[in-house]
Amino acid sequence: DLVYTHSTAVVDGKASWIDSMRSGRVRYRRVAPSERRVRLYGDTALVTGRAAVDVEVGGEAKQLKLAYLVAWIRTPQGWKFAAWQATPIPA
Repeated sequence: DLVYTHSTAVVDGKASWIDSMRSGRVRYRRVAPSERRVRLYGDTALVTGRAAVDVEVGGEAKQLKLAYLVAWIRTPQGWKFAAWQATPIPA
């Protein structure tokens, strides 16, 4: 049930997101999170923050500065990554 919304507004599900990394189409070189804040609401954790990301997409190197929101859901099997939403931070 993963919904992964990139800073470009492209949306991936779990299978397509994992495939993008396994295939080498997307290679995360460095992720430096900052200003991380976690808020718990019952069995849901919302994580907000900023990140500097060095990524290679289709062979093209990109340096991104993002604000993000991540949703995690507590299940009987443990915490599950449910959603990601990223927004570019203007220079």
